[in-house]
Amino acid sequence: MVSHFIFQVILFCVFPSVLSMEKNPHTRRVSLYIYVSLVLLMGGFLGAVYSLELFSSIKLSGGTIAYGGFMMACVILAFIERDAFILQNIMRLVFTVGLFKVLLFALVVKSLRAEQVINALDVPAALFELSIPLIILGAVLIIIA
Repeated sequence: MVSHFIFQVILFCVFPSVLSMEKNPHTRRVSLYIYVSLVLLMGGFLGAVYSLELFSSIKLSGGTIAYGGFMMACVILAFIERDAFILQNIMRLVFTVGLFKVLLFALVVKSLRAEQVINALDVPAALFELSIPLIILGAVLIIIA
C-alpha cells in the first residue's frame, strides 16, 4: 500500500514539473493555475476518503499528499515566474476554491440526507460533513503561511 502513496507523490511532482517547461509564459501560468485548482479540489475529497497508517500514531491521508503537490506547484510557479503577483493570485485561488469546496460539501451533505436521493454506494453524509471544518482550516493555514 505504501507504494501507491509513493506513486501519488511522484505523480504530483511530475505534472507541475512538466507544466513548468511550457515555453509560452501565458500558457504556462494558466496551466499551473488550473493544476493548482484541481489539486486543491481533489485534496479535500482525497483527505476524506482514505489514509494510511505509517506508524502507530502517524496517519498520512490522500489529501495530505495532494496538498503537498499543491505546495510544490506553487513553489515551482513562484520560482519560474519570479513575480510577487503570483502569490496574490494563489491566495485568491485558495480562497475561491475553499469557498467552492465548503459550499459543495455542504450541498453534498444535504443531498445525502435527503430522502429522495438514491445513495447507491451508501456513502455516509458524515464523510463530507467532517471535512468542512478541515477545508476551512486548511485554507486559512495556506493563506497565513
